[in-house]
Amino acid sequence: MKTAAYETTADMIGYGGFGHLQRRIATLAKSYLFPLILGSHTRQEGVVLPPRYLRFCGMEFRSDQFFLDSARREAARLIEHCSLRSGSSVLDVGCGAGRLAIGLMQTLPDVRYCGVDVHKPSIQWCRKWISSQHPKFTFEWVNTRNARYNPDAPKVVSENSLPVPDRSADVINLFSVFSHLDRNDTQALVRELRRVVTDTGRVFLTAFIDWSDSAPDLVVNPAHGQMQWSGPLHCVRVRHGWFQDLCESNGFEFHAGPADAEVDGQTAIYLSVRASAKTESPIKTATRNLDGP
Repeated sequence: MKTAAYETTADMIGYGGFGHLQRRIATLAKSYLFPLILGSHTRQEGVVLPPRYLRFCGMEFRSDQFFLDSARREAARLIEHCSLRSGSSVLDVGCGAGRLAIGLMQTLPDVRYCGVDVHKPSIQWCRKWISSQHPKFTFEWVNTRNARYNPDAPKVVSENSLPVPDRSADVINLFSVFSHLDRNDTQALVRELRRVVTDTGRVFLTAFIDWSDSAPDLVVNPAHGQMQWSGPLHCVRVRHGWFQDLCESNGFEFHAGPADAEVDGQTAIYLSVRASAKTESPIKTATRNLDGP
């Protein structure tokens, strides 16, 4: 069996596997001890990259060259499929240690970029190594609860959880975010996306999709091919029909890319605002009850 990401003790630190005190100690270790022992950054082709202990993707992202190439590919994808242009405003939800930002700085540096994440050490790294050199690239820590990445936070995802104004983002990127959310947070975040995206904007996301009509709406840590999942919200898989209904009921058109073609078997999803929803309130757009029985 292949274990997906987070295979080392350093990776698991702070992700729901320990008690409050242990997580606090682990957070301090990642913020202060790890940089001293393991280094605060690496470089590839002259580009500053985050240290490997802050790369929360598949194991292939431990390679500096793969990480940098993937950053450029993600930027190119938004240009090609989401109409990203010079001067566009980009909201990167779950930005981690700035992979997309690094790619954009290589390919389209004059965008207005805001990265948000619940993982504070990643935001601190991005502010030190990216914002200090590129002021148009800003990063915000969002202290909302997530059983895997921020289990001790006091708040859950809700209206106005994303620290940006209504209708302010031309492109929203969520790489492997819905793959770590429970049902309530999934529903709340889709509503938030509709609130902040412009009427002509685009949303790109990846998710683990179950294509069976008879599957449960959402399953945590499912059996998934050769992958092995462990710990809180390591893998969340959603039923295609349920997730599509959720997005469409919030005013989006829903387009899926090739099935299971992304990292660890995720699927790329592209959302755009439905024409009839462009003048609706971002809160009143949802008209159907998707909570199930």
